Amino acid sequence: MADTLYQSPDIPIFPSNDGDEVSWDVIVDIDKSYNGLSDIPDDCFKQIQVSGLILAHNKITTVDSRINDLRLLTFIDFSHNKFDSVPLALCDLPYIKVLLFSNNLLSTLPPEIENLTLLEELDIHCNQFQDFPTVICKMTHLHCLSASYNCFNFLPSVAFSP
Repeated sequence: MADTLYQSPDIPIFPSNDGDEVSWDVIVDIDKSYNGLSDIPDDCFKQIQVSGLILAHNKITTVDSRINDLRLLTFIDFSHNKFDSVPLALCDLPYIKVLLFSNNLLSTLPPEIENLTLLEELDIHCNQFQDFPTVICKMTHLHCLSASYNCFNFLPSVAFSP
C-alpha cells in the first residue's frame, strides 16, 4: 500500500513526553491516495499530529468517529471517493481550512458544516447537487467554493449577498 508522510516546512515540531524519554512529534500530512481503500486505515489515527489527510481516489463511503482524535487537521482531501453525504464527524474538527469532496455522490451538505468556522476552501464540484446548499452562505471565512458540474436547478439570491 502506497503511503506518504510529509512534514510541512512551516509547521513547528512539538515535544511529547513518553515516560522518561522526550520524543519529537512532527505535524505531518498523510497521503493514502490511489489505494482502493474502502475505509480509513487504522494507522492514520495513530498519528495524532496530523495536519493534512489526503485519501483521494479510493472507495471510501464513511468516516470513523476517531477522526475527531485528529484535532490538528487543517486539510482533508476526500475527492474521488464514494461519499453520498459529508460525515458529521468532520463538522467537529475545529481547525479545518480546506475540505475537498469533488467527484463523490453528494446531493446535500449537513447544516452542521457551518460549525467549520475556519473553513476557507470547499470543493464540491462533480457531485449530484440539484439544490444549492444555502448553508454555504453562512460560512463567513469561505473564500473559495468550487461547485461546478452539478445539476443545480437554480441559485438562490442569498448565494450572492454580501
